[in-house]
Amino acid sequence: MRPDSPALVACPNCNAYLWIASLKPLGQLDTYRTQPEDQEIPGEWKDAPEFRTPDAEDIARALDAGLADTVERERELRISLWWSRNDRHRGHEERDEIADDPRFHSNLDRLASLLDESANDTLLRAEIARESSDFRRAIELCDALVAMDPKAHLKEIAVLIRTRALPGDARVFRLDSTEA
Repeated sequence: MRPDSPALVACPNCNAYLWIASLKPLGQLDTYRTQPEDQEIPGEWKDAPEFRTPDAEDIARALDAGLADTVERERELRISLWWSRNDRHRGHEERDEIADDPRFHSNLDRLASLLDESANDTLLRAEIARESSDFRRAIELCDALVAMDPKAHLKEIAVLIRTRALPGDARVFRLDSTEA
């Protein structure tokens, strides 16, 4: 239920990309339990600029610049890039040009090669295959996942992906049971 915090941010002054985990915290506000206005905020923080959340182009530049210096960081950036590019065509009836962009497919191919055999990663590979129009592979992966007898929510999502792959639908859709 907590909002996602990006692992990589951009400096608001120089636009340098920074990994949050590598920064030294100077302090912390508890915005999850209380409102910032209900907490005592140090004076020097009040006018401090906020880090900027990178968009798809920023993430692609960060990958090109070699900021994915570990497998975990590369995986994080490639998933973020995938989801950021998908944001461009959520809710549209037709696929847009992003679906045919070779850079989009190159990112998905590289991401798929970083995934392991866990149920979560099998699900990601199935969705990558479906969005890449490899519907046969998407169906195979969904069937394999269901045979692994994963947690119920993973099985439900596999069924949704399979249901979309059967008629050859590569469009982005919301992964919840209201979409079936």
